[in-house]
Amino acid sequence: KFNNIDMSWFKADQEIIDREWMKKDITWKYIHWARENRVPLFCGEFGTSNFIRNDYRIHWAEDVASVLNELGIHWTYWEYKGIYGWGYSFSVVNQQTDHPEKEFFINQPLLETIASKIKKN
Repeated sequence: KFNNIDMSWFKADQEIIDREWMKKDITWKYIHWARENRVPLFCGEFGTSNFIRNDYRIHWAEDVASVLNELGIHWTYWEYKGIYGWGYSFSVVNQQTDHPEKEFFINQPLLETIASKIKKN
């Protein structure tokens, strides 16, 4: 279990989570239903904890946003600014945990990755 969610379906040692896997999974679970029901899809949030290595966070954000864009799904990134003291955050803007008296800092590489994936209509 992960956060009290049954994750027994996920075989981390047997599956590679990449853009192709994401695309197949999203299509199988959501795209067909949305087309049948003639409704748009919206991914209300995605992101990674700031405990994850930053290069992994950047790759994950890039992959998820790219797949969602390719499938025509609107999205938002969770979250802009974390709350100090929660112990973890998914945010682009974080408080300096090693110096709580300091201001927040921007995770510029992550922000640039997300911004580069925003579709301009």
